[in-house]
Amino acid sequence: LAKRDRYWMGGIYEFLGLKEKTITVTEEGVTRIEGLLQIKNLYDEKNMSVQHHIIQSLKAQRLFKKDVDYIVKNGEVIIVDEFTGRLMFGRRYSDGLHQAIEAKEGVVIARENQTLATSSFILLIIS
Repeated sequence: LAKRDRYWMGGIYEFLGLKEKTITVTEEGVTRIEGLLQIKNLYDEKNMSVQHHIIQSLKAQRLFKKDVDYIVKNGEVIIVDEFTGRLMFGRRYSDGLHQAIEAKEGVVIARENQTLATSSFILLIIS
């Protein structure tokens, strides 16, 4: 969806906050998405994952700018620190956003890192 939304999503989303980088799909957008994906109700519980990926895709396309928020170097998306401008090697956006940006930029899409348990690592350090 990250590549496709620039063609079919025009005018059917609303920006809630550019600084916060949040976006909401309008009712017209929901209707068009449901038609495109051939689903009856985007808000149905079984479509929560679809909803999430659409929002992340729209964020990647419309709110995150190459050479401002991130750069592409050697086929990898690297985050630019918004305060210092430094490259944040090894850091990734969470919740599938980094993958949506990778799709947008046409680079290899890496798996999302998941934090399964942080307390066991902390306990290991303490003991």
